[in-house]
Amino acid sequence: MYHLAFFSISSLMIFLGASSDKKYRFLFLVILFFLFSIYAGFRGDVGQDTLSYQLIYDSIDLDNFFDNFTFEPVFVVLAYFHKLLFDDVTLFYLFFSLVQCLVFFFAVNKIYHKWIFLFVYLFTFYLNFHFNVLRAGLALGFFLSALATERRFLSTIFILLSVATHFSVLALLPFFLIRHTTGFKKLIREWVIIGGIVLGALAFKGDYLYGRLKVYGVFDEITFEFSGLSFVFGFLALFAFGFNFRDSPKHLLYALIFVFIFYMSVNFEIFYRIRHLAFCVMVYLLFEDRCFSAKSLSFKPGVMWLFVLFLWTAQQEWTGYFEEKANIMSTGRGAVEFTYFPYEPFFDSSYRN
Repeated sequence: MYHLAFFSISSLMIFLGASSDKKYRFLFLVILFFLFSIYAGFRGDVGQDTLSYQLIYDSIDLDNFFDNFTFEPVFVVLAYFHKLLFDDVTLFYLFFSLVQCLVFFFAVNKIYHKWIFLFVYLFTFYLNFHFNVLRAGLALGFFLSALATERRFLSTIFILLSVATHFSVLALLPFFLIRHTTGFKKLIREWVIIGGIVLGALAFKGDYLYGRLKVYGVFDEITFEFSGLSFVFGFLALFAFGFNFRDSPKHLLYALIFVFIFYMSVNFEIFYRIRHLAFCVMVYLLFEDRCFSAKSLSFKPGVMWLFVLFLWTAQQEWTGYFEEKANIMSTGRGAVEFTYFPYEPFFDSSYRN
């Protein structure tokens, strides 16, 4: 019931925002900001990582600030200072959700087809990034803001914050380089900056990164497998974006990066999350400028490819949501109490009361 009401109201706000006069559109964007923030912030036992983040929050040592940095620092800093002031995990979830949505909507407001992007995000990414993988979701917001920001210093700050929130965005840095590079000298300069960020991450948490990669079996002996469906998907992507190469050469490069990540996700579990992040970035970059017209029914070929991929991804995600409880009970991996369905507010939580 809660999910049905939230997704229905949010979809209505997106429709009204897209069809209203310009002077009212920002109002609907603000309404969506609060809907996205409050719905995730006031959740109870929803999302497999919710309990994990609660345990992390409870374990924050207020007397030894630097002893808390066991993973990426942005979450630790936010949790530390919030606990120092309030020491309430429910308020922290609301606070984190507000920060996450503030960064996300800052980036969304910069693109042309913001309403279409919000619709795709709502039905493909919202539950996962705002109820479960919170650090990856916040890192994605910082990364999209870096893509949207033309000022070099500010975009670099956003990239640093993104990497310091979740190291998985390191795999997305080629998107950033292509988006902001217009000449050879700038390309060299950007590679130096990005190289410094990567080396800094390795120096700060190299052992942590190695441990995470080892957990996901990256260093295990593996035989690469490519299904016929994956091959067709990749071919269609390159054809769709290559067809419009002269007008949008960067989009073909984005497609090449995404196809590579997609193939890697078939063989490495860790690339599954990176694929979701990369897909969201692909949608954002394509909708950044005008790429179709509903009135004249004209669109770039890449739009149709992304639309098909959106339908496939959304179907996979929602099937997983509905079958989550049964999968947990059959495999023993996960907590039945923290499935996406049904939604419950914080005052019904069994782990906070």
